[in-house]
Amino acid sequence: MRLDELYMGGSIMAEYGTRFGRRNVVDEAVRQALLMQKKTRVPETGLWRHAYDPDRKEPWADPVTGLSPECWGTVHRLGDHGSGH
Repeated sequence: MRLDELYMGGSIMAEYGTRFGRRNVVDEAVRQALLMQKKTRVPETGLWRHAYDPDRKEPWADPVTGLSPECWGTVHRLGDHGSGH
């Protein structure tokens, strides 16, 4: 799971679903955003890590948490980005 995909794909999904009355597409974009928040947000800082590997096999993955060492602050604006604000 990488926040890049959510940032780019999630906003397109939300826009498409909104423009064409496809509530299920909007709901899926929201589901993915909430899942990424659950898996990548560090409670102590509130920051989201750039990626998460549930198998902890990627070279960048922390062996305990599966999180990447980098944080990516841009994702916090997803709601504004996807809604056109």
